[in-house]
Amino acid sequence: YHISEAAREAESEMPEIYLNVYDADRPELFFKATPSRTVGPGEAIGIRADSDWDVPEPELGLVLYEGETVGYTIGNDVSSRAIEGRNPLYLPQAKV
Repeated sequence: YHISEAAREAESEMPEIYLNVYDADRPELFFKATPSRTVGPGEAIGIRADSDWDVPEPELGLVLYEGETVGYTIGNDVSSRAIEGRNPLYLPQAKV
């Protein structure tokens, strides 16, 4: 996490906020997308037109069905760092 931590601190207008993620008592978990927002290997993804800096982030994903975890997968979560760096509260908007 140290490389990611340093990068987020350097790019953000509020760098201290990210320190909480790396030393938190709870893991950082969030709902990423519905099935309509996911694509398979080699498929095109949508990129926000209002961001000029987008990066893939490898993530462990949970596959859910009717509220139950039915599997795990690895995927790229793409973030618009130009948007997230302006304000951490923009994180949901920064997820491509």
